[in-house]
Amino acid sequence: MGRLQNIEKAIDSLNPEAFHDLCDSFLMHKHSEYAAFVRSGIMGGKQKPVKGTPDTFILLPSGKYIFIEHSTNVTSGVKKLKDDICKCIDESKTGINVDLIQEIILCLSFKIKLADIHELKSVIENTYI
Repeated sequence: MGRLQNIEKAIDSLNPEAFHDLCDSFLMHKHSEYAAFVRSGIMGGKQKPVKGTPDTFILLPSGKYIFIEHSTNVTSGVKKLKDDICKCIDESKTGINVDLIQEIILCLSFKIKLADIHELKSVIENTYI
């Protein structure tokens, strides 16, 4: 088995909270120029989920935000991802005006189709996200 397949197999074996940790660790390194990196969807120091939207967010030096949602729920698939995006752009759930959201990152541990990506993009069609 190749290295990539070993990594994919290891990721598939992670529980949702460990997957959340892995994704956030990667994104913290990718976005090292941030004003704040807040993991609002997981209890600090523990692998326990906390309800809230988004799961994680990054405040950029520009004052704009990157919202991050995590999913390992392959059975709910695209429906859950669509719900996550809708919650991210709902100011009553986030307290943030949609104009301040620069990007929404979806971290998922399952495959989706090109048509699914097109469907997800349609949710933010009338925004600058």
